[in-house]
Amino acid sequence: MLYLDPNKEKVLTFEVDMSGDACDEITSHVRLYVEDVELGFPAELKENKIRALIKPLRTLVKFPLRSGTLIEARLDILSKDQDFYSPWQGEIEIKSSFTVEATLVEDNRPKKSSDKYSVKAILEEEFEQIKEDVKKPQPVKKVVAAPPKPVAKPKPIQEVKKVVAPPKPAPKPVAKSGMTTDVLKKITKEGVLEYMNRAGSKNPTIQEIIYEQAIKKAGSGEPFKVLKEVVKILSRKSDAFSPDMFDAKMMEKMSKKHDLNKG
Repeated sequence: MLYLDPNKEKVLTFEVDMSGDACDEITSHVRLYVEDVELGFPAELKENKIRALIKPLRTLVKFPLRSGTLIEARLDILSKDQDFYSPWQGEIEIKSSFTVEATLVEDNRPKKSSDKYSVKAILEEEFEQIKEDVKKPQPVKKVVAAPPKPVAKPKPIQEVKKVVAPPKPAPKPVAKSGMTTDVLKKITKEGVLEYMNRAGSKNPTIQEIIYEQAIKKAGSGEPFKVLKEVVKILSRKSDAFSPDMFDAKMMEKMSKKHDLNKG
């Protein structure tokens, strides 16, 4: 029986008797059949001997090779005339250099129970005594509730008093003097300046400036028309200004000055 280590290389040598063909005119192979897989290894013929190098089988097959497995083997020769011969066929046993033997050892030690609960002992008691123990009511514990915590009294909300500024005093109404348009038409420049003085504009320079502006807006130097524009200019500065500020005596003065100018 031939043996083959699947982890090592091995050279198979065959002695043959040949006649007719020269050694260099034939080809030969060693074929192995491993579990329906055919493996071919080229052989060399020298001096009536055929040598074939078998590579490690574990590098050629993907499945495991068990030690003791028998595989079929065959030597094939092809002549120069294309004649095919199989002068040898046999079996090769797979035998690995690594061996393992195992023996079952029986463990007689008591095994620990994996159960969470176990029974230590069984006690025998009379049935009547157990029945009495069951009937005895267990005392009920009274649960005394804790007194409620006093609720804090809400703080009184302080009223926010709004400070309101006192209203501005309304301008005092000016008593109407009953002046008519005919009387105002007799007013002179001095009367217009007197009106500006009573209305609050007492600076002579400012009075002249206002008077000149009023002449331009009126488009005329007539004192009555100028007075209307002066009233408008001063009213934009203060709502208290109006022609009604003239009293009767003042208008009488203005009229006399107007009559003198005419004479």
